[in-house]
Amino acid sequence: MNPILRYNRRKFTAILVLTVVVFGLQQAKADFISRLNVGNPDISGFPAPYGTVTISLNGAGTEATVTFTALDSYLFGAKNAVDLNVNGAFTLGTITDNGAGTFTRDLIGGSQVDGFGDFNLRISATDGFPDAASVVSFTLTGNWTSADTVLTFNSGGGNPGGPFDAAAHIFAGGATGVTGFAGEGPGGVPDSGATAMLMGLGLTTLGLVRRCLIG
Repeated sequence: MNPILRYNRRKFTAILVLTVVVFGLQQAKADFISRLNVGNPDISGFPAPYGTVTISLNGAGTEATVTFTALDSYLFGAKNAVDLNVNGAFTLGTITDNGAGTFTRDLIGGSQVDGFGDFNLRISATDGFPDAASVVSFTLTGNWTSADTVLTFNSGGGNPGGPFDAAAHIFAGGATGVTGFAGEGPGGVPDSGATAMLMGLGLTTLGLVRRCLIG
């Protein structure tokens, strides 16, 4: 084979591989991150947001990892410590926390969470402040198309800040401080850096194409 043709063939192969990588990465989706930014009157004197809810979905769309993270000096705890309105049928996996390890699914009482509407997954801690935690994480098994479809909004329970897809019981003032509830209204999906990476790879591919065409 002509050496020039062999060289061009190698360059075209490299371009093809990069193009496949670029378009493949476009299928990757950022985590869904919501902010618990609507507090009830009990914690109105404390600044929001009170925490975040991060959802990561595996490639098959069958397992979601949910992490509640308290912001500043806030904690989650007691009855209805962390709550979600999950979209569709689901199975709850293992719950972990950085507190006393007493967070479990709560099936006692109604699904209403302090004026923030009904939630089909409520997780409570056994005790109040002694068992509170700043991070609570668990997995959900189901079937979703992307991380931002794992949750769905409820009716809002008449709260003007709603509707909501997540809520939490907030400890705002330490062991003897104020507690209240906070909910998450419409959330956002921040850019995780994938966009910049795609742009860089795209420009690299275009540069290789240009060099191949003129060389």
